[in-house]
Amino acid sequence: MKRFPYVLSSHKLRFAKVLMLGLTLNATFAFVEPLIMKLLIDEGLVKRNFRFFAVFAGLVVVFGAAARGASLAYELLSERLRNIVTQSLTLRMLRAYYATPYAQITRFDTGYFVSRVYDEPAKVSQGVVTAPIGVVVSAVTLVMGFGISLFLAWRITLALSILVPALYYVANRFSPRIKAASERESEEEARLRELLGRSVDGYKTVRIFALDQSVYRRVGERLRTYLGVFYGRAKTSGTYQTLSRICLSCAEALVLMAAGYEVVTGRLTIGGLFAFMNAFWKVIHAATGIISQIPELARLNGSIDRLVEFEGAVPAAPRSMAPDVQLESVDFRYDGNRAILGGLNLRITSGERVLIAGPNGSGKTTLAHVIAGFLEPSAGVIRTPTLERMSAMLAPFHFAPGSLRDNVGYDHLSREQIDVFDRLVRSLGLESRVDADALSELSEGEKKKCQVVMTLLKDADIYLVDEPLAGIDVDSRDAVMHALLTHTRGKVLIAIMHGDEKYHQLFDRVITLKDTGAEDAGASATSSEHIACGRVALPVEFAAGTAS
Repeated sequence: MKRFPYVLSSHKLRFAKVLMLGLTLNATFAFVEPLIMKLLIDEGLVKRNFRFFAVFAGLVVVFGAAARGASLAYELLSERLRNIVTQSLTLRMLRAYYATPYAQITRFDTGYFVSRVYDEPAKVSQGVVTAPIGVVVSAVTLVMGFGISLFLAWRITLALSILVPALYYVANRFSPRIKAASERESEEEARLRELLGRSVDGYKTVRIFALDQSVYRRVGERLRTYLGVFYGRAKTSGTYQTLSRICLSCAEALVLMAAGYEVVTGRLTIGGLFAFMNAFWKVIHAATGIISQIPELARLNGSIDRLVEFEGAVPAAPRSMAPDVQLESVDFRYDGNRAILGGLNLRITSGERVLIAGPNGSGKTTLAHVIAGFLEPSAGVIRTPTLERMSAMLAPFHFAPGSLRDNVGYDHLSREQIDVFDRLVRSLGLESRVDADALSELSEGEKKKCQVVMTLLKDADIYLVDEPLAGIDVDSRDAVMHALLTHTRGKVLIAIMHGDEKYHQLFDRVITLKDTGAEDAGASATSSEHIACGRVALPVEFAAGTAS
């Protein structure tokens, strides 16, 4: 339970209130019910005092109704606490996700991180309220019930104490195994969700190329692995609970025989027998509750360790800062594979417009991610401004939830920014689309135009755009280029483009990345500068305002 403060964070007081209410209710039941039963039977039935019996029974009904109402309040408070903790943990894991180095993000698909950000916190929050409170409440109930049992029949009660070492031994033996199994189960579930997400995203591809059997095979293998781990944890937990309950069953049989003997010898009244058995069943129920929660506590500890590990991921080391872009002998490779960039030297100064060209696989998009700071070079030195002073349209581009207005934070824009936004929207023909859902209600061309608006609206020193004309209809390409050149005047503009040679002359430099296909870092993705171009005259309606 040492990890629980990490989960509860700022909700410890609310947790304490729920815990105290649960303790009060269960302690009251454990203490009052056996004594009520003894009084009803011994003072009412055995002594034939029906008036006392009727009045006392009425009070018992009132007490029971009040207790049930308090139990409902306890359940509702517990559920509210679970919801609050779920929300808090999910947002914390989302912040941790955004702080994770991009190189680690690329290792898994969306489904994996959805599981880490929401599924695992949701499971933890459900358990972290139920399990520890359940154990504490059961422990208090057990102590109270044990005390009442000791008061009513001390000889029998002392015999129950022999169960404690046996139950402790069983719990201590199984808990570490359950914890380790639960950690592996969580990881396998995240990987299964990742694969299912990719399978769902590939709907069209699977249908067109008849890949369903391949998908079934991969999903089936992953399911077998996950379900095998799940079964192993369930088997370990079930074995522990079975052994514990066998101990309790043996104790139950012995107690029944001993209680009967106490009644026969006259050391225990009939009312005392009923009261003792009521208290005894509370002890058994509380012990069973603790037994059933110990595997859950072990599983929770494993799950919380995963949250701690995810939130504590080491961020990428800060890079050297500079007012422009400087790359010195930069190499880059993915996880030990062949180098994508090799010995790349590049400097782009303020006000320059640079076009990065090259064949597919030459490292253009990788270079964009390196410049933006999402990928760190395997070797060499890179200096750039901070990400706060950079604006980038990187492939693949994913919108945040909502419309274009939502994605630019329209309600928080200054008057000047709103004017810029309105001009960009009009020039790109998006006036009627600014409130449409960016993911589901826009065409591919409209999405690309929205990306351009978002990129240009940010006040930055460096603007980096990867394939800004991809998916744009021919008639709109001039407008997009006009917007890019106009709104980045006096700043660094780095554009990655494949084809569209007619626009190359609008850039100060064209840098071509060449991929030789060699395996060694020194021969891959080198660069060659073509020309420092003067700008050519394009049609007046396009070229107006582009000259710096």
